[in-house]
Amino acid sequence: MKLRTLLENIINTLPLLATKQEIGLSSTDLTITAGEDISANTPVYIDNNLVYSCKALIEDLDRCMGISRISANTGSSIIIATEGELSNINWTFQESPVYIGNSILTQSITTQEYTQQVAVALNATTILINIQQSIEV
Repeated sequence: MKLRTLLENIINTLPLLATKQEIGLSSTDLTITAGEDISANTPVYIDNNLVYSCKALIEDLDRCMGISRISANTGSSIIIATEGELSNINWTFQESPVYIGNSILTQSITTQEYTQQVAVALNATTILINIQQSIEV
C-alpha cells in the first residue's frame, strides 16, 4: 500500500504532456524520417516515406509539401510544417512571396525555367506557408 501511495504521489507531481499547439507545433505538422541531412527551414518533399530537400530542379517542382521546422541527420526524425505560420529570427524577408531556392527559402526568382512559391512573408521573420503550383518564369 505504501508503494502505491508513493507512485501516485510521483505521478501527480509530474508535468502533463504538452499539446502540439503548446510547444509551437501545428496539428498539420508531420514527423517523418529524413532521407538526407536537412537543415531547419528547408523546403522539403517526401519520396518513399523519406524526406528530402527541394533543390529548385525541374524534377523537384510541384513536389514540395512543406518546410522543415528542425534540422535532422539522415535516418533521424524531422518535423515538417505543411501550413500555417513559421518564424525564424534570422530571416530578413520583405512582405512578398517566398520561393524554393537551392535547398533554401528565397525571395529571388531562380534562373531556372520554373519556380515554385511556397510561402508569403508576413514580416521580416515570419512566413505563412502557402504552397503553390510551379510557374514558368
